[in-house]
Amino acid sequence: MATFSWLRTLFAPTANGTMTGPTISVAAQIDIIRSIETNQTIPTGQRIHGFNYANLEMRLDRDVMGTYRLTVNQGRDKQFSFSINCAKGDYEKLSRGLEEVIRFLDGERSFRNLPNHDLVKGYYYGA
Repeated sequence: MATFSWLRTLFAPTANGTMTGPTISVAAQIDIIRSIETNQTIPTGQRIHGFNYANLEMRLDRDVMGTYRLTVNQGRDKQFSFSINCAKGDYEKLSRGLEEVIRFLDGERSFRNLPNHDLVKGYYYGA
């Protein structure tokens, strides 16, 4: 039965509780991103900012459509990717998107709870 434990994680019911990560200041992360984008020209696909959260490596860049993309890695394995649909310089929307991603990561991290709406779209890559 242990070989299918990843299925339990993927489709875990909401009654199982939550995983709580350390606190993070989204406002501080937004200030860093604003400073980097103001002072540098970052090509598409190149890392804008990276930080660690709850034993996960977070990497923010912009995709070819101009939206922010946040990839979440655990070690060498890509776990999740999130598209945050907002224009460059719209740090209020980016802040809301990052807060939603953090809420997801603090929760069960199950496939069925991935954000999927106009601001944030989540993608699962597995372990």
